[in-house]
Amino acid sequence: MIGYAISKHGVKIRLPIERWYHITESHDYMSGLSDVVLDVVNDPEMILHGKRHELIAIRNLKRSGEGCPKRNEDSSSDVD
Repeated sequence: MIGYAISKHGVKIRLPIERWYHITESHDYMSGLSDVVLDVVNDPEMILHGKRHELIAIRNLKRSGEGCPKRNEDSSSDVD
């Protein structure tokens, strides 16, 4: 278990190691940001409704500078 967060609705959201591996397999730039992900779930700027009725916690990391992935100028798969 990497950790957990408490959503704005008081729901405990677990982040097991297996789920984190699944996330970072497709989004390698997220590696090392599990604490930031859990913090965003704890305290999002906004909550959006997903296509499958899930709730999505959002925070603009570029504005806050918190855990924002660094841009790799040599890579064609950069994160904006």
